[in-house]
Amino acid sequence: MLLAGCSNARERALLDQFFSASRLRDLTALRTVSSVVFEPREQGTVLGFELKSVDEVSVGAKIVRVDAQVRRPDGQTVREILLVTISDGLITGVVQGLIPAP
Repeated sequence: MLLAGCSNARERALLDQFFSASRLRDLTALRTVSSVVFEPREQGTVLGFELKSVDEVSVGAKIVRVDAQVRRPDGQTVREILLVTISDGLITGVVQGLIPAP
């Protein structure tokens, strides 16, 4: 169990850097961790997140499922599932979707 938590530390650190740099729209910082931007004016800003799963889909490529609190551009805060693609240590894609109400 402890090893499983440690194995996600790299992905968590990468996502922390990505969401922080995206929130500030710091393109210079983003270049070191990502080839995409989580655009604040269009997609919102991630206020907090929890890793739900990390699946290796091929050598060097992972899909990370993230449960995130996102402040949308209209000011509303919603919970969303984000599917983040990591390839060779860089974030290369983010797909977002709302979590259905129970």
